[in-house]
Amino acid sequence: MKILLAIPVVASFLQAAVGQQLGWVYPYDSMALSEKCLSMLNTTIPACSPALMENAPGPQIMYDILDSETLSKVCHERCYTSLKEFRAKVVSACNTEMDAVAFKHKNTIFPPTYMVDLLLLSYEVYCYQDRDTGKFCDLQLAEWRNHRESDNPLRCEDCLLGPQRVQLQAPIGYDQDDADKFHDLTSSCSATGYEYATPTQYATGSTDCSGPGDHDDYVVVPRLCGCTSTTSTSGMI
Repeated sequence: MKILLAIPVVASFLQAAVGQQLGWVYPYDSMALSEKCLSMLNTTIPACSPALMENAPGPQIMYDILDSETLSKVCHERCYTSLKEFRAKVVSACNTEMDAVAFKHKNTIFPPTYMVDLLLLSYEVYCYQDRDTGKFCDLQLAEWRNHRESDNPLRCEDCLLGPQRVQLQAPIGYDQDDADKFHDLTSSCSATGYEYATPTQYATGSTDCSGPGDHDDYVVVPRLCGCTSTTSTSGMI
């Protein structure tokens, strides 16, 4: 499963950045945001480990496989609660027409909650626990790679189906092709309990084609560091 247009983290940027929200300062001030929205987006969230940001997915790639130490840093309920509370505040603060069009990829506009939505979904996927064993799925799958007694096809296990359902029910993670494949998979597995409501459309179209966005080799998009920059994407996407 892929996350929409999340450009990979640039290591040199992260090493140079200083600590605010999740351990870094995101240069939201480079974006055309209202003062109230900018102030809110620069809020510190100390309950969450930087490991959550470090392992957020990029385009066209799977989620990383996390070890026990990293999962112990990422999967704290207080972090998830703090992100949910923060999201509500962003929705309230970033409510101007200016804020609504700040996060733009070519001719597609993403909401100001883009970063927190990505982090919330990353948390839900990484911290998903197998419904039978209660273990984090990355750890459970690691055990199964060494030894597994069940005759149930691995693709039909909850640790494979559950995280896919989590992504598909999130507006930022939904993809129609993935949804069709998931439907076929759950049917072939005779799996139950994986129903979900199709989420509302996450991104909207834009008729403003001015600036670097006119060219296919450049994007104006919120990076995982949270900034907006004009970046050559040759060989990247």
